[in-house]
Amino acid sequence: MSRQLIATLAGLAVAFAVTFGINFGLAAAGVHSDTTYWWLGVSFGSLTTITMLNMSGNKKVATADRGARSDALAFAPPAGQGLLVVYREGFMGKAIGADVSVDGRDVAQLKSPRFTAIALPPGSHVLKAQLAGSMNAGSTPGETAFDLAAGAAVVFRITLKMKMTTSDVVLTRIDDLALAKKKMAGMTMIASEAA
Repeated sequence: MSRQLIATLAGLAVAFAVTFGINFGLAAAGVHSDTTYWWLGVSFGSLTTITMLNMSGNKKVATADRGARSDALAFAPPAGQGLLVVYREGFMGKAIGADVSVDGRDVAQLKSPRFTAIALPPGSHVLKAQLAGSMNAGSTPGETAFDLAAGAAVVFRITLKMKMTTSDVVLTRIDDLALAKKKMAGMTMIASEAA
């Protein structure tokens, strides 16, 4: 069964349960029940459906081991390679995964606050981040090109800029590695799918 159908059925179930519960409670209290409170059930059901659809693209991700985390926070790439470190912060949409890809290849999915590190060959690369989930199709992905030298580290931060019904994914290059390390020190590191 698709995640969209499950979300819709869950929303209908919540709408029915809330409406039934309110009317049952009113009847048990001896209050005449009418259709005045149906909107509460519909509201809770709609909220359930929207929340589940927003999170429908979330994947199970593996946490990186301590050694990989220490190497990433030291910004130490393997010999002959560079290191791309991407972290996500911010409260808005923090439970919705952001799919991170480099040069068209998926490398991780980050919720907030989490980070990942990817060893890459020196040269020009393209970083892209977009929100997962079927309700996020209208959101604008963030995309940027960057150059990476052997032995160097490049850090990007992912944040969301909220609009009325969608979000823009914003990628910001962080050149202050000490500041980036301080921000990521308390975050969980997600293992890269590219590793």
